[in-house]
Amino acid sequence: MIESVNILFQDYIETEYGCIYIPTVKDFLRMGENQIMEHVLPYRLSLDIIDLDEEVKEQIKIFDLFFQKFKAGTNKDIFDILMSSLEYFFRLKPVFNEQAYCIQIGDVVVNRDNFDALADIILLVSQTERIEKEVEPVFKNETQKDVYFKIQEGRRKKAEKNKISIATIMNCVVHGGKSYIPYSEVATMTLPQLNNTFSAITGVNDWEMNFDKYLVGVEPKKLDLTYWIYRLKL
Repeated sequence: MIESVNILFQDYIETEYGCIYIPTVKDFLRMGENQIMEHVLPYRLSLDIIDLDEEVKEQIKIFDLFFQKFKAGTNKDIFDILMSSLEYFFRLKPVFNEQAYCIQIGDVVVNRDNFDALADIILLVSQTERIEKEVEPVFKNETQKDVYFKIQEGRRKKAEKNKISIATIMNCVVHGGKSYIPYSEVATMTLPQLNNTFSAITGVNDWEMNFDKYLVGVEPKKLDLTYWIYRLKL
């Protein structure tokens, strides 16, 4: 089991699969958010989002999908994305062994039996989750279906509008706390360190704002007065 403290205070972690490097702010600045998310894409896949018969799903694993030459929403084959991604996270050149049906990364062998466990680790260090397929309700008529999709589209646009970009998070980390954190220091952070710093700053600020409201007479039950130190607990 990987402890969260290990992810926060290191730029790589030692695992049974070898040394896995954690995405950094410098990576984001150098490659861009889209490229980083492309590196994470292979580990976000699940059989639930693939349109396959249940009998077929019982016989295959995610690892098998990388050899089917599908694009996965990009202009690149998912196999090419996987190989590039493994090189990014391991800093080693992966080699596909067709006869053994596995990928060799240094002394590590990645195959259909251990890929899901490796994916869990990479999702953890990159702080992302598997893609979930939304189950559509059963519609009684076309009007109900039309209303449903309009509501979903409205929610999607609202979520996109309210999304906080990594650039905004970096700006808040620099200026949002009680102490100024130089840009040069933020640039050396891993993405988990950046997100944790952002959460810590906003957590403390939120507590202070709620406490100020309490002092001027707002009912405590309407406020989250959990002391800020517990908001920073790891």
